[in-house]
Amino acid sequence: MTGPVANSAAQEKQAQAELATATSATRDPGSVSPLREAIPQVLASCAKNMLLLDIGMTLAFPTVVIAALLGSKEHPREPDEYGLAFDEWQASWFGSLMLICQPFGSVLSGLLLEPLGRKRAMLLVNAPHLLSWLLLSTARTHGALFAAAALMGLGMGFMEAPIITYVGEISTPKLRGALTSMAGISVMLGFFIEYLLGTLVTWRTAAWGSVAVPVLTVIAISQVPESPMWLVSKGRVRDAERALCWLRGWVPASAVQTELAGLLQYNTEMTALPSKSGKAAKAAEGGRKSNGVSNGVSNGGFVADDAKPAAVTEAVKQADDEVPQGRYLDGLRALRRRETLWPLMLVISFFVIHHWTGLSGLRPFMVPVFRQFGLPVDAHWLTVLSALLGMGGNVLCMLTVAWCGKRPLALASIGGMALSCFGLASYHLFMSSSTGAAVGDELESHWLPLVLFIALFFFHSFGIGPIPWMLLSEVFPYQGRGPATGIAAAASYILGFFAAKTFLDIQRLVNLSGVFFVNGGVAAAGFLFMWKYLPETEGRSLQDIESMYIKKKNAASVESSPEQPMEKTSL
Repeated sequence: MTGPVANSAAQEKQAQAELATATSATRDPGSVSPLREAIPQVLASCAKNMLLLDIGMTLAFPTVVIAALLGSKEHPREPDEYGLAFDEWQASWFGSLMLICQPFGSVLSGLLLEPLGRKRAMLLVNAPHLLSWLLLSTARTHGALFAAAALMGLGMGFMEAPIITYVGEISTPKLRGALTSMAGISVMLGFFIEYLLGTLVTWRTAAWGSVAVPVLTVIAISQVPESPMWLVSKGRVRDAERALCWLRGWVPASAVQTELAGLLQYNTEMTALPSKSGKAAKAAEGGRKSNGVSNGVSNGGFVADDAKPAAVTEAVKQADDEVPQGRYLDGLRALRRRETLWPLMLVISFFVIHHWTGLSGLRPFMVPVFRQFGLPVDAHWLTVLSALLGMGGNVLCMLTVAWCGKRPLALASIGGMALSCFGLASYHLFMSSSTGAAVGDELESHWLPLVLFIALFFFHSFGIGPIPWMLLSEVFPYQGRGPATGIAAAASYILGFFAAKTFLDIQRLVNLSGVFFVNGGVAAAGFLFMWKYLPETEGRSLQDIESMYIKKKNAASVESSPEQPMEKTSL
């Protein structure tokens, strides 16, 4: 799973952990059946997943366009009504431009998420994608294509924060894990739909068909409520109660009073803590910042003071006069600490492996690469197969990660990708040498490279695709989590951009076999690195993971003292 993407499933898990105390309180029993309670949460999650579907279609579209506009000797480019065509330089930019634009959209998302709210933000992010699809379907110049790609990248980045936070804030703990795990599947479904459209119709028709997705997304999201947690943080407790009534099965107000009181207490504690301790408070993931609780909440707003738990009433009163300060600066200072810096290095290293083991650079150019290998199946239908394998791998990862842990899955995935890349490189080198094929020539049809490509797609989606984003939500201590997560995500986008942008350049230098030898070498080195440094985080609380790095920091300090020689420590 790619950057934004995947980001969402793992970081929504973060919101699950940090909001558990706020939403796990038992509501009045006997109000509705479990099925009725689950249905509105599933509907709200599906509305949010429409955004992820659009992200998958957006990431897949360069593959469709490049296949049509970048021709070869055996497969001339498809005729275009406006005469558009790509050379390799233009194709490399179109295939990578949206990735380098994503971080700018992420910054904008973080700035606008809190004042707009989750629902409004999720509605607004459809505007750049709708405009991009319209621009692509009517493009007459290369400039229009590149402008649409850049706008799509900004839109994907802008989607990041609301996608991350919404499901974590509206769902109950018993459903939250299942709902958040659907994120990767939704993205891969977007890949499947776009690749299928690109196989059956022209790229312009595919763009016209994709226009429907942001329109349907706006309709779906307009029908679901705002996050109760955000409403409470803004003092809109009456609206928060109505949202909870909808989300918990269209129940009466009396059924959600305990949970509402828990949200009030959580918000108050997170608002009041920084001014007392001088440290950052725990807030929900995705840039949510509590700005204090208004007098409308603490002075008889919706839940009467005498009906609230005493801790809630006292905390709200204290929060009225306290303003959190310095949270972001505290987070930046925390980046210098070993317990933040070492996990950050680990996650960025994982993203290097994620993007430079084949699929990130290959994806925009899959159709011409498949043709060069002489695969016995139509190259466009193989892109559809790659998306199906991606969905299957994500589902398998979701079902097995709790049972066997992230470390074994990651090592198996990286090892499998190394073998697949070395196999593809060796096959192409041998066949090119035996037939005297030049760079870019197509080889004779054979089933072996098809099997190796299937393995490559599966191993990527089974582990190395989703797991770095899972780690992103787990390994950072609270105080530096916001800046560290932003830096790691930005690094992922930049690494993905360079992997896609340089793919054709590396191919010109060392042939297609050399590209896969490079990918296989990165995977092999990554396997050894992760074997030594990747810890197991599955089943451990966020506090346990943070304590693990703090203990190693203390151990390193003891080992480097004058009485003892300093020894190398692992992550």
